[in-house]
Amino acid sequence: MNFIDPNPTSERTSIYHYLVVSIDRAWWVDCEGKPFGPMATKEEAISSTVKLIEALGDPNRPADIWAPDENGRSKLVWKREAIRQAL
Repeated sequence: MNFIDPNPTSERTSIYHYLVVSIDRAWWVDCEGKPFGPMATKEEAISSTVKLIEALGDPNRPADIWAPDENGRSKLVWKREAIRQAL
């Protein structure tokens, strides 16, 4: 039984989650365990990730970027929906 999706046969596309993190005063991006960086600022890490997703990302798979806010809590800072192709 699937408690999250009432229709277990529905098609779902997994989301690429990009996480922006600060390690030793440098900013890194983690995507499914693969690190990208270092970068000098959080803003640079976010904008570089957007460019990476737009240039190399799978357009049929949604993607989002999470980064820490001023309190250190992760928040969604950017999101791209999957492009559905007509059959």
